[in-house]
Amino acid sequence: MPRPVFVIPHYSATESSWRFLDRAVSSILEQTDPDWDAVIIDDCSPSSDKTARLQELQARDSGRLHIIEKNTNEGPGSSRNIGVAWAAERRAPFVLFHDADDLAQQDRLRVTREYFQRRPDVDFLYSTFEVVNEREEPVPTHTLTSSIQEILNGHVINPVEGRDQWLRVAVEKGYTTWTSTVAVRTELAAAHPFPTTFVSEDSHAWLRMLAAGTTVAFADTPLSRRRICSSVNGSTTRQRYGSDFYWIKLAVDLDAFSRALEFARLRGGISDLDEIELRRRFHLRQAETMARERHERGADLCRGLAALALLEANVVAPRPYASSHDDRFAIDGHAHTVAAQPSR
Repeated sequence: MPRPVFVIPHYSATESSWRFLDRAVSSILEQTDPDWDAVIIDDCSPSSDKTARLQELQARDSGRLHIIEKNTNEGPGSSRNIGVAWAAERRAPFVLFHDADDLAQQDRLRVTREYFQRRPDVDFLYSTFEVVNEREEPVPTHTLTSSIQEILNGHVINPVEGRDQWLRVAVEKGYTTWTSTVAVRTELAAAHPFPTTFVSEDSHAWLRMLAAGTTVAFADTPLSRRRICSSVNGSTTRQRYGSDFYWIKLAVDLDAFSRALEFARLRGGISDLDEIELRRRFHLRQAETMARERHERGADLCRGLAALALLEANVVAPRPYASSHDDRFAIDGHAHTVAAQPSR
């Protein structure tokens, strides 16, 4: 029978990265449900001995561990697309995305399989997670960056669940589905590939998947441990791009929102005025995230774009338009309430 597939994009430029990959593989080998495949897609790591290292890793379980080596470095999104295609060719029922420096909980596959078997309507499953450092020690929540705290807090209070939840993610919750907890039915993953970017490629794909009418489920038990090294302030991608990280993130997130909004419009139920208001709230939510990250220039840009939406609304609407109250949007015949967010 076709087996579910762990999709693991990988890029190692340091010894610690190789060590983290080895530990990630160990966590998958320790799954209580042994019926799986895992494909590691190396994104053109610079190590001269990478092929030998990868082959040594595969030898730990050559029947279930598989290696694909790329000739160009294009980012984790491109690698995940290759992994999804590999899984689709083998008719895998679902894929479990897993970053190479994270750790899967032993019951991750068992819990995921039970959800998909019990809930045939669910195509997308995610969970909360634990944060550990380079020594796999728990990291106190108050020491985490505001963006990580935002995600974890969103799992405690009214987590995203159900059908047509893209609006809540786009204008209320923000990024809430950490990649190494996400499992998706293979058909859905293949229909909504990741962009070839190095920033926000995962949130781009998740939002488009949800906007397609996907039903999402939340497992309140942690399915993975996210590794954040104590010497790194935030992700390694943030370190690589510096302040440019936030400008790239804003551009990619805006493209994701625009594409998701188009999906929703094609399915019906969103008027021109609704679209303008949703864009306003999206920009305000982005401004809130930028402010939490202390990127005030980005926050001011988002607030300015939100203010423009009010001017546009007054042109479209037959009367002066203000949004100081909760508006209701009918999408696919269902009413959704999105709370207005205050501007600064």
